[in-house]
Amino acid sequence: MEDIDYLLISSSDNDYKNLERDPLYQLYKKQTEEAALPPPPPPSDNVKPQLKPENHIDIYQQLTSGERAILKDLCLNIHEVLQSGVYRCSNSAELKPNANMMVKITKTTDGDHPYSQFAKEVNVLKQLKDLSVTRFIYAKQYSDFQLDLVVTEFYPGGTLTEAIRSKKMCNLLAMSVTFFSLCATLRDIHIRKIVHRDINTDIILMKLSGQPVFSGFHSAVQLQGEDNLVYGVAGTSPFIAPEIKENKKGHHNGFKADVYSLGIVLLKLLFPVNFEATQREMLDVLHKANIPNDSILSVFQDLTKNLVEIDPDKRFSSADIRQYVSNQHDRITQLIEGLKAAERQLNRNDETHTTRKS
Repeated sequence: MEDIDYLLISSSDNDYKNLERDPLYQLYKKQTEEAALPPPPPPSDNVKPQLKPENHIDIYQQLTSGERAILKDLCLNIHEVLQSGVYRCSNSAELKPNANMMVKITKTTDGDHPYSQFAKEVNVLKQLKDLSVTRFIYAKQYSDFQLDLVVTEFYPGGTLTEAIRSKKMCNLLAMSVTFFSLCATLRDIHIRKIVHRDINTDIILMKLSGQPVFSGFHSAVQLQGEDNLVYGVAGTSPFIAPEIKENKKGHHNGFKADVYSLGIVLLKLLFPVNFEATQREMLDVLHKANIPNDSILSVFQDLTKNLVEIDPDKRFSSADIRQYVSNQHDRITQLIEGLKAAERQLNRNDETHTTRKS
């Protein structure tokens, strides 16, 4: 989506007027006020702390003999368990010396034929290497152990879930980077006839620059020609499209289901982390909120409403998202420039305050 400059830095929004009755803005205000509390100091190297030696030993003891053999084969040292079967590793003589990598080891489920899920995942990652998608490094099937290995780049910014919980998404410019980048990348993925099938806040990884990256292509499928139908249930609640829940044994439009999942991701960005509400209640607030046009929140609201439409025939496609942004280009650009100007002013004020104190 080249119409929008995604490489933005953090900012706060312009002043708002007459927003006291606006429920969505009130939630945003509460979120930003909580974010003003001093955060805990980050690790000096911007990477999660390494495991203590005794924990490091415990991890190796919990691995199977096959997993240990694979790590030894590739000279990989585990530094952190990211999730079950997924590790942050380094010091690989074979792959990328002294670099942090994300190593996923899973059980082989459908053999080594060219249409296995392992082969599909690797093929998809290779096809998407030029997009904002987790960068593929290496993959191998170990038939002796019935294990599959996929190595991708490690992103020290963590997941979008972690970014939201740590309130890194509280200012509107950071939110804009994430919002528009995700929309643009999904469109580029769909152009290549690839359906992700499991979009959620845990599979979106964050670069230190704030740029989001899609990962989690274990359920992805590539369709042919004009086909858009995908069979069966995949995904993570509550991000699964309603038409999948209602017809678990039938076919559905995979591209539209991806769009719904992305809409719920964007919905999560718009509400405070500790806002105790059901998804239905959040959707109600989203539809009822009266946000002025001079706020970028109004763009977020309008787009998200079209992404989480219950009826897939009325729901935006990723192409519709691109068209919407193109049609609103001048307005969005003006709003983002306002955010950047506000950020520059805040930086100048901070510099002046620091100078006076010294």
